[in-house]
Amino acid sequence: MNKKCIDNGCYKCLYVILFICTIVIIFADCLFHELFDNLINFGILIVSLFALILAYKTRNDWMKNLYKDKELNAKNDLIVSIIDMMATLDINSWDSLPMSEKTEDNPEIAREITIDKKIMHQELLNIDVEFTRKMRIVNKNYKIYEYYSANNDSGVIEEFLQELRNYRNKIYGFVWLKLRFYLDEDPNDFEKFENKRPEIETLRNSMNEKFETFKNKLKSTHQ
Repeated sequence: MNKKCIDNGCYKCLYVILFICTIVIIFADCLFHELFDNLINFGILIVSLFALILAYKTRNDWMKNLYKDKELNAKNDLIVSIIDMMATLDINSWDSLPMSEKTEDNPEIAREITIDKKIMHQELLNIDVEFTRKMRIVNKNYKIYEYYSANNDSGVIEEFLQELRNYRNKIYGFVWLKLRFYLDEDPNDFEKFENKRPEIETLRNSMNEKFETFKNKLKSTHQ
């Protein structure tokens, strides 16, 4: 069938070819019916096996992508919770009056911290609870990330988290010392506070550097 036939809307040649092919197929089926049945059954088997393999591979790829997304979300949550913890500890390492997030929303209580011993001890408890709550979130996010992660970076994270816990304990001790200094309970508290300040400042700078190193290490394990 040439182009001229198609342009003229004539499909007689095509009809003839299709008719001949149909006759040949019917004739071949009559002569080789059993062979045709076997070929068809074999073809169905091949197609079924291919579909099964394709379905398994698709499910496997889907599960990998799902775990990859979960891992990425868990890693982001872990980093964000550490940033929140670090920011809170940094603020409480400054010379200014330490104050919990709970007390920041209540200026009446805030004014009494340096006057009333009972309120000062309650504020110390509030800060301890705040530190503990945020550290608990960090630990929870780490466990979730560890479950989904396929990377061998547990040692890097655990090492930094231990540093973070130590940092938390030292900052809490500094908060206690500052509150005593502001309350003016003991004349020696001022000297203790002044001696502690350089150590805490050095510790804060060191931990911020370690955090940057930690983030870079964590990034390198996912490249």
